[in-house]
Amino acid sequence: GLKRYQAAVDEFEKLVPKSKDPNVKYDYARALILLDRHAEATPLFKQLHANQPNNADIIYTLALLYIEQKDFSAAESVAKQLMDVPGRADDAYYFMGQVQEGLQKPQEALGYFKKASQNGNFTKEATTRAATLMVKQTNLDDARKWLQAAFKKVNKPDAQVDILLAEAQLLFDAKQYTDSLTVIEQANTLLPNDKTVLYARSLSREKLGNTQGAEADLREILKQSPDNPTILNALGYMLVENTTNYAEAEQFIQQALKLQPGDAAIMDSLGWVLYHTNKLP
Repeated sequence: GLKRYQAAVDEFEKLVPKSKDPNVKYDYARALILLDRHAEATPLFKQLHANQPNNADIIYTLALLYIEQKDFSAAESVAKQLMDVPGRADDAYYFMGQVQEGLQKPQEALGYFKKASQNGNFTKEATTRAATLMVKQTNLDDARKWLQAAFKKVNKPDAQVDILLAEAQLLFDAKQYTDSLTVIEQANTLLPNDKTVLYARSLSREKLGNTQGAEADLREILKQSPDNPTILNALGYMLVENTTNYAEAEQFIQQALKLQPGDAAIMDSLGWVLYHTNKLP
């Protein structure tokens, strides 16, 4: 509860050999996942699954672990089992889409992502993946038509914005920045000053040469989330690239690095601003 995950794992390691309670092993395995020790958590979840083959939470987590470790054959078996669990089919469709993608079966992957985009916990991710696959398999226009049809089926602004941002990303990737910005402005009308929308708009604005607009969007995000290292770094880097305001740029980047020590992208930005200010060593 204190987010001291290593201390939690240390305590569990004393307890697990003495306990016959499966919940202890389950919580221990979850703590390992929180430390990104997935390879150690996987055999524990396999044991739990063998003893509790119908436990939906164990099946769900095991599917995620297999996908994360690119063991797609094992993931496929577990994801198929999850399809039969009441209320978890939509999640299973998303996992199966990832599995089929990993197995180099894009058409099958597209079918599953389309199913997962309709409901469940991964509608946003599934929509984006489906649209990206459609661009590769057919063309950008078909992907946009599919997204626009999906947009008409939902009435919640946040869900509509997710679809618009997926379409904007396709256009951005295709270097159609003006069209991308048009779609993002539509999203901004639905959710004014939403942080995700503002960030997407800043990227398109910068590509179109509107550095001041892009900078304004990032500064607005920082008003809402002053300790966001991604935005601090993005704003600092943008100032280095497009202005001579190096002092403020370095301030933003140094702040980002304090929040996220050792991050490669932020360290790169810091190196770049130091280069521009002639601090070569």
